[in-house]
Amino acid sequence: MKPIQLRSNFIEVDFKDADGNVAFTIRFDRKDENIERLLNFEKEFEELNKDFNEENATLEEKKTFVKTVVDSFLEPGSFEKLYTSNPSLEIVMVYLFQIIIGIKEELEAEDFKALENKYLK
Repeated sequence: MKPIQLRSNFIEVDFKDADGNVAFTIRFDRKDENIERLLNFEKEFEELNKDFNEENATLEEKKTFVKTVVDSFLEPGSFEKLYTSNPSLEIVMVYLFQIIIGIKEELEAEDFKALENKYLK
């Protein structure tokens, strides 16, 4: 029997600079609990957000909150990569939402491909 190739447990998200070169990569660990959290992102985000009062928060408190959210869904250090490349909490949150949408689409495409391989070949 041929050896089975191990699959990567990470989905990599590349960020490119203005010249189209990869500036940095952020990884999502696709272990079961992370996928579950990702699929329930809205509920999870509300849970993290319930005790946070954005109106009265200082910039540092807002940064800490956004860092907690980003690093809890992606690999640790992801917030620093995103914020260093673009020091705007609003833009970092937009990136997070784009990443989550992209990962969900990739997971759905993998599910569809698995069904297609099972029933159409």
